Amino acid sequence: MKHEKVIIIGLGQTGISVARFLAQKNIDFSVCDTRDSVTNLADFQAEFPDVLVCLGKLDPELLKSATQLIVSPGVAISTPAIAEAQQAGVEIIGDIELFVRHCAAPIIAITGSNGKTTTTTLVSEMAKASGFRVGMGGNIGTPALDLLTSDYNFFVLELSSFQLETTTSLRAAAAVCLNVSDNHMDRYNHFQEYVAAKNTIYHDSKISVINLDDPPAWETATLSKNKIGFTVKDPEVGRLMRSKPKERLLASHKQAYRRDSENQHCFSLINNQLCYDGEAWLAIADLPIKTKHHCANLLAAFALGSSCNFKKEAMLYVATSFVGIPHRCQTVAEKNGVMWINDSKATTIAAATVAIENIGATITGKIILIAGGDGKGANFTPFAKPISEYCRAVILLGRDAEQISAILPNSIKPIFLKTLAEAVTQAAILAEAGDAVLLSPACASTDMFKNFVERGELFIKYVKQMK
Repeated sequence: MKHEKVIIIGLGQTGISVARFLAQKNIDFSVCDTRDSVTNLADFQAEFPDVLVCLGKLDPELLKSATQLIVSPGVAISTPAIAEAQQAGVEIIGDIELFVRHCAAPIIAITGSNGKTTTTTLVSEMAKASGFRVGMGGNIGTPALDLLTSDYNFFVLELSSFQLETTTSLRAAAAVCLNVSDNHMDRYNHFQEYVAAKNTIYHDSKISVINLDDPPAWETATLSKNKIGFTVKDPEVGRLMRSKPKERLLASHKQAYRRDSENQHCFSLINNQLCYDGEAWLAIADLPIKTKHHCANLLAAFALGSSCNFKKEAMLYVATSFVGIPHRCQTVAEKNGVMWINDSKATTIAAATVAIENIGATITGKIILIAGGDGKGANFTPFAKPISEYCRAVILLGRDAEQISAILPNSIKPIFLKTLAEAVTQAAILAEAGDAVLLSPACASTDMFKNFVERGELFIKYVKQMK
């Protein structure tokens, strides 16, 4: 790379991470950002005074003059200037591809529309409890390239579809696409294009972990011969693994477990027990979080950990002590018999639906839902059913509030408000003992907030300020 002309596209957290990595390797580079102004520009120029920075519309001729573009996840590779450069023979990669080219330790790779942050955290904690040194990052927390400064036994990476688009050499020790649902349709031409991006996580993986309850997440992928399945819906699969010939299992799930498979196992939910090939590992009653969605994340984590020889006892310890992640169905208060729950991370309809169904099934009252924001081009129609079944009222905020209101049942009149503070105040008026007030937006936050973290923290602040 030292003799190549490298251009970094994007001056956000990922772009800065790439810049620091290239500087450490004594590789010359320049930077382009599609924005006309960048808030961190002065800091960047102070750190890299000799680096050329170009802001605004991308210059196709400049990009075509490079030999390699390192594109940040927030910039679509379908952007005309980038597409032109690619057609001209310029290599297009992302920070994850750069990471894997310099990474020596095994990688556990996790993607999915929902649950990937929780599963990534679970796997990382299970690795630590097993005595391994583990670096966790990617789409969560630390940029992947920043992890290369330490000596780790494993890297556990949460990967978005945007990161996977520009990654061709992942070759994970174990990989999973947890699930797929309608998301990022502002970036992709159709759903299958989004699925295809997710499925690249399986390319040349040593072990493929697959969700038997969500075939679209893997059925068109190129899977490893070594597979581990997980299911919370079909206990018969787990029983077959233990008590019936493999041919029976192959017949019932031939798409998942083909006859050329070298190794096949399954984690499943049987009689309220988390099981491995039909053998009980852990009772749901022993878990701090007892929802089926969380059980699915745990089974996926068990599958990934088992494939990398994590200790069973360590994995069970993490499972029974894990109480969740901030901004993901996080109970922040109980006041006057009303639960206040922060699920700001629910930026998709599927994620919000899971929250509504899980919470609605466990409370005696109804849900006061706070939703809205940037829907990213999603179709909100599937959101109507869980709202109709479990919600008493829906408070709507943000850019796509009107779109959500259009799919609400006639029994629920939407309440349109301008700020999250007003939404919390109104929810307190509407809620009754036994109810839950749930911030689960089903939308991205960037039309009103810096990110979902700021949205969630403000929700917590306003709830705690209530008398």
